[in-house]
Amino acid sequence: MVEIEQGEFVAALIRRRQEVRDEIAKADEERAYLRSEYMRRDGQLQHKTEVLEAEVKHIEELLKLRNALPSADAQPEGSPARMGSDNVGDAAYEILRSEGRGLHYTELLARLNSSGILVRGRNPGATLVSRLIRDKRFARPERRGVYALREWSPRAPDVGIRKRSRRRRSGAKVRGQGSA
Repeated sequence: MVEIEQGEFVAALIRRRQEVRDEIAKADEERAYLRSEYMRRDGQLQHKTEVLEAEVKHIEELLKLRNALPSADAQPEGSPARMGSDNVGDAAYEILRSEGRGLHYTELLARLNSSGILVRGRNPGATLVSRLIRDKRFARPERRGVYALREWSPRAPDVGIRKRSRRRRSGAKVRGQGSA
């Protein structure tokens, strides 16, 4: 009886050895597959990196060309690039002056950006409007959002001034109602 149990034990060990060898073979196959997948994906990422690096080089060349443009003195009169500063108010003033009419702030922002003047902030449109309403050179003579030069419309109200609403103080008596 001991020999039978010993024989079954040996057979069980042999079966287990085969199962473990089969698992090792599967693990080796999976590792080989992962290596090939890794190499494929690595090749894709390498290609993407090369494309992006080429794009960076093109951008840098374009920036070099921008710096190689003729000096500001060679720019036509009234061009926003001719201004000596990146001050948004000065740039907006020059754009409006060269345009000869009021512009909506979104159009003014687009022209500032295209001339190389970037309005910084979380919301560049709101930042531009904020700067315009603080600058006495600008007025809003037409509809909302359209800004022009004060010199064109001297009677236009200041853009930064808002009408105050008349609020009643809490606890104030209302006409016609007395205390009972």
